[in-house]
Amino acid sequence: MKLTKIASKGFSLVEMLVVIAIIGVIAAIAVPQIADFTEAADDSKNKRNAQNISNMVAAAQAAGLDLVGTKTIDNLADIANGGTVTEGVFKDKVFRANIDPAELTKAAVYLSVENGVLRYNP
Repeated sequence: MKLTKIASKGFSLVEMLVVIAIIGVIAAIAVPQIADFTEAADDSKNKRNAQNISNMVAAAQAAGLDLVGTKTIDNLADIANGGTVTEGVFKDKVFRANIDPAELTKAAVYLSVENGVLRYNP
């Protein structure tokens, strides 16, 4: 009596289904984690933008740019869009945050104006 081995030429249907099920479980675990990472990255970007705006405003105020009262928002928009300072140490220097208007609005959550001074509140 002669015994012969049957050579396997591929995967069985059960093996393929097991592999697909394992990949599905891993994906189900990973997708919510990726969403949390992107949310944390957006929050970090908004905080960084708010800090950059705060630093620019402090530099602009040191240069003599009026940021008190009702002009605060207009001047912030001017600075964020590359406005120049007309007097003081930083005369004719451009302050630019490279922040588009939508990101400027999101960053404003971390900023407050107290007694004419812009504060960063992380």
